[in-house]
Amino acid sequence: MQCESKKRDGGRCGVRARVGMEHCAMHGEPGRAAVLGSKGGRRRALYRPENLLNLEAPKTAADLKALFAQSILEIRTGQLDPRSANAIAYLGAGFLRHLRCQKLRVD
Repeated sequence: MQCESKKRDGGRCGVRARVGMEHCAMHGEPGRAAVLGSKGGRRRALYRPENLLNLEAPKTAADLKALFAQSILEIRTGQLDPRSANAIAYLGAGFLRHLRCQKLRVD
């Protein structure tokens, strides 16, 4: 069964109603959407790019090590978003593979 609530434009909510109820989870509990939205906002509010330390682009494994160490500290203090740190780790692993390949070609 479809939710009985109406959207702002006058159409019906397209979500299925909860079992034994006339409304979906969001419309059946007034204020739930606002609570969930504020949780997401608070989670994102910790990340402030202007608080990050400016580092040069890594050129060596030692530079990458310094970037990883700084990123760990910034995650722990709430200055760096964990998703950004995940991207740094992923890109850093690729950078290390590139360095290893270059070393193998030179030797």
